[in-house]
Amino acid sequence: MAAVRQAAWESGEDYRFEARYLRLDGEIRHFQLRAQVALDGEGRPKKVLGTFLDVTEAVRLRRRLEASEAHYRAIFEDGLAVMLVIDPGDGSIVDANEAAVRFYGYPRPVLTKMNIAAINQLSAVEIAEEMEKARSLKQNFFQFPHRLASGEVRTVHVYSGPIALEGDGLLYSLVFDVTEKLRAEEALVAKSRELTRSLEHLEEAWQQTLRVMAHMTEIRDPHAMGHQRRTAALASEIARELMWDEESVEELYLAALVHDIGKIEVPSDYLNRPGPLKPHEFQFIKEHPRAGYELLQGISLPWPLAEIVYEHHERMDGSGYPQGLPGDAIHPAARIMAVADIVEAMTAHRPYRAALDIKAALAEIESQRGRTLEAVAVDTCLRLFRERDYRFPDVVER
Repeated sequence: MAAVRQAAWESGEDYRFEARYLRLDGEIRHFQLRAQVALDGEGRPKKVLGTFLDVTEAVRLRRRLEASEAHYRAIFEDGLAVMLVIDPGDGSIVDANEAAVRFYGYPRPVLTKMNIAAINQLSAVEIAEEMEKARSLKQNFFQFPHRLASGEVRTVHVYSGPIALEGDGLLYSLVFDVTEKLRAEEALVAKSRELTRSLEHLEEAWQQTLRVMAHMTEIRDPHAMGHQRRTAALASEIARELMWDEESVEELYLAALVHDIGKIEVPSDYLNRPGPLKPHEFQFIKEHPRAGYELLQGISLPWPLAEIVYEHHERMDGSGYPQGLPGDAIHPAARIMAVADIVEAMTAHRPYRAALDIKAALAEIESQRGRTLEAVAVDTCLRLFRERDYRFPDVVER
């Protein structure tokens, strides 16, 4: 205390300092001493008046704040992300971490004297608008082109928010360079478009191949000219009436377009004979779905073209050929095709008989409804002709 008194006397004015003291219970507390010199009538120091204030909690809080500040300063300085502190009032850069110095290429003393406008190249009005959005928390994500010291422009994502301080406060900004990511995405989109175009060209190529194969079948069997195309047209209309999606309708159409491709292996004499065929000759013709399957199964497609062609003469009760498949074992597209095939074949001229009228063809499928032919396909076909006035097209345009 003598030292305190001497210091107060020598200063001739108020004197204060902080110290620690040990309580009887062993706890160390912090106190602040405020000392004032009392003077006598001649102006000489007479005595020292002092007050002791326990400031232990204030000291502990201050140390926690200092530790916290040091901790967050370390995160700011050592963080891998580019970090800026910006004054939203004028857009000036108040602080920048080492990652920002490396990214932008400016020395820290230069960077912290720059305005954000020199980096993101926005107008003063645009900067003010963006600052207000970030400060009011209306928006905290932005995408900008940022110019580096080298002159290179990089696209960045910026996450901003207010730092709570007295007055207007400041804004923090985390900056992430996404230039390469966006370039990679653009390249991926371009590659995807290129792949889509290639797939479209490939699809056009195999569709054209199927049309050529259909034409080859018609050349072999001129009396059946247009049969596959008309069957395909009717089958696809039935599928649309049943609310099939357009992709499935297209698949059915293409399968029907080549459903008799296996007849390429049938002797022309069998196909064009005006009289009845012998049992073994008819049995040979009945193998054309299998021959078609064998011709088409090598074509790699995302849908079962060959299987549908294989099953177009199968019947719901298992009486069809060549496999004798029953009901649900038959592909839905083949069930529709069976109905369309019968109607078209009966209404077309053949070497062994004249064409029948549509009423006879509809009566035939109606008599087979639910037995050999799928009921819903028959009902839809009947509705198309009787209620929608459907007519086979002379030339099928696709």
